[in-house]
Amino acid sequence: MELGAAYKFANHILQVAGSNLILGPEQYIAQSKLQMLSPTGRSRMWDADADGYARGEGVAAIVLKKLNQAIADGNHIEWVIRETSLNQDGGTLGITMPSATAQETLIRATYAKAGPDISKRAGRPQFLRRMTRLIYQGTPAGDPVEAEAVSNAFFDPGSHFKPSNPNNTLFGRSIKTVVGHTEGMAGLEAVIKASLTLQAGVIPPNLLLNKPNPKTEPFYGKVQILSAAQKWPKLAEGSVRRVSVNSFGFGGANCHAILESFERNETLHRQRSNYIATCFTTFLFLASSENTLTAKLERYRVYLDGGNAGATVRLRDLSWTLSNPRSTLSWCAVVSATSDVEDLIRKLHDCTEFISEPSSSLSAKTRGSKPHILGIFTSKILARLDKSLQSLNHQDRPTWPLREQLLAGADSPSVGTASVSQPVCTAVQVMLVDMLRAAGVEVSAVVGHSSGEISAAYAAGYLSSEDAIHVAYYPTFEGRVCVAASNSPVSVTLSGGAEAIDEIKTVLVMFAEALQILLGGGQDGKVYDLAIEGGPHPALRGPAS
Repeated sequence: MELGAAYKFANHILQVAGSNLILGPEQYIAQSKLQMLSPTGRSRMWDADADGYARGEGVAAIVLKKLNQAIADGNHIEWVIRETSLNQDGGTLGITMPSATAQETLIRATYAKAGPDISKRAGRPQFLRRMTRLIYQGTPAGDPVEAEAVSNAFFDPGSHFKPSNPNNTLFGRSIKTVVGHTEGMAGLEAVIKASLTLQAGVIPPNLLLNKPNPKTEPFYGKVQILSAAQKWPKLAEGSVRRVSVNSFGFGGANCHAILESFERNETLHRQRSNYIATCFTTFLFLASSENTLTAKLERYRVYLDGGNAGATVRLRDLSWTLSNPRSTLSWCAVVSATSDVEDLIRKLHDCTEFISEPSSSLSAKTRGSKPHILGIFTSKILARLDKSLQSLNHQDRPTWPLREQLLAGADSPSVGTASVSQPVCTAVQVMLVDMLRAAGVEVSAVVGHSSGEISAAYAAGYLSSEDAIHVAYYPTFEGRVCVAASNSPVSVTLSGGAEAIDEIKTVLVMFAEALQILLGGGQDGKVYDLAIEGGPHPALRGPAS
């Protein structure tokens, strides 16, 4: 299937696989009767001693994705398919005999679709100067035909000159001389070999070529067959390595594919950076001591901030490398930044200053001790919420800042109190909402339970961040009672001011006793207090939540 047509049926990723396994003698018998197989068991390309082909086995698969999507996803890209085409020989002297005219037409049509039109003589010199290619040949029976097709497609028919510029030379090679003819998998096998050639920048040699076939010798000056590996000729700036894979099948099917090396240039880097500019990436830094951690953060900041490093570094790759260390050390710092180098530089600077502050009580994890986690939060949001709490009346104003409580250990006596834990939880939730908004995530629906109703109201836009932290700080409102939770058909939790709760408790106890008398003792109603400092579901939050 031609690549363009195949992608019409592909959603995101196209997987191409092939196999050829020799599990019985039947194919050997049939092909021997047609005199297709080599009695010597060797596939020889363009050689005078070519006497058929040797069968080979193989299993292979490749994964294809559209280039712009692969760049956006940060995939490792090995090569690029420039163009593919298919055609059919039509009438020939026999089913195993290829057509030079059909192959020449196919090669010209493929390159015409790819951009350069080699059917026009005026366009050939400029086209040839831009690239060097390898042509992968077919079976020995078709070598003269394919040699003629390739020569006529890229050079003037009938001419026998050898290009003086090595960059204009076509280098030919057949993978079949190495692993044999894998038949139904031969085309895929050639594509993989071409990929390795493009990535390595080395033109591999061809095996078993001792004396050129007299029928292919006229084309040997234009298409050279190497006997030793050679580095890829130096290309002009902006050019890419290019390989043509030419394959024709038993029965007259022809296929030609143009593959190119992938060069990650600045344009593609900027496109990828813009795509993920609103995404947050986590960077993990490990060290064996506090001083080492501080020095490590500073070294990364200096490196990213100096020279051209910031323009060339790939932050996703850096994040992946940092997150997969060879060993786990006792000191850790996690920095969350957008996929922008400048933002990461700022966060590293803030993190270094924070660790260096005398007031920051950080300790390393030792054997038998509980781990301490260093979290770097968005300081602007936290400062805004703290300022809002400090703006309350003097008698209501908290004596602790949010940052202090966020950094307190699990054994801190204040962490478990509602007057502290509820505002701290709300502050974290507000920061999470702001972080999602900064990443371009808009909320369609929110659900909040207990104190989560406050953050839900903030996410929905009914409360400002200042109002949200005020509501969290004032857990109850005097003289009001509401249903906090309908736990089950026989259990309900009420929330409200202490005096109001005492009043309704008296009423419910009286009602339970009366109900027990009325039903003859069949029901046992109980009313009891919950051991919490304040109800998390005050009725005055209703309009907002």
